[in-house]
Amino acid sequence: MHDLNPILDRVVGGWSLSGIFTLTSGMPFTVFSGAYTYSDSVQTPANCSSCSPTMGKVHWEGGPAFSANSSQYYFTQDQIAKFSQPDPGAMSNTGRNYFRLPHYFNVDASLAKKFRITESQSLEFRFEAENITNSVMYGLPCSTRITSGMFGYMTGQTSNGCRKAQLSAKYIF
Repeated sequence: MHDLNPILDRVVGGWSLSGIFTLTSGMPFTVFSGAYTYSDSVQTPANCSSCSPTMGKVHWEGGPAFSANSSQYYFTQDQIAKFSQPDPGAMSNTGRNYFRLPHYFNVDASLAKKFRITESQSLEFRFEAENITNSVMYGLPCSTRITSGMFGYMTGQTSNGCRKAQLSAKYIF
């Protein structure tokens, strides 16, 4: 912006904004029966009566959210009751990767201002933020086997980090 008044150029010029926007569908996963009803080398997926691929949702059970007595689960107790083992020699009615975790949305951004000091020197201030919306991307449940006591339990671990921000300055010469 060399055509501007030098004072106005210092205020208005030298700004840059950049970012990354991510929107993904949820990761697919299979709920297993815990038995080998069809083959002795591959565990059979579980049957699920009146189930849809979007049936599950991360929720708290056992008390108020974040309390010592509560835990995160992907399926409710009523939904868990819909799962069963297929008959010997039979395949499942759900199949591989029938269910999906919640979708994921994230925004990372950076705002920078560059001040020219001389022809070959400048000072740059930058503000960067990761996961601005503080979105959570869940990993798979602890166990996806219906015979496990941990079936559907979410460990609280996420695949992404919490919101982070930093301010930096850089002298370029």
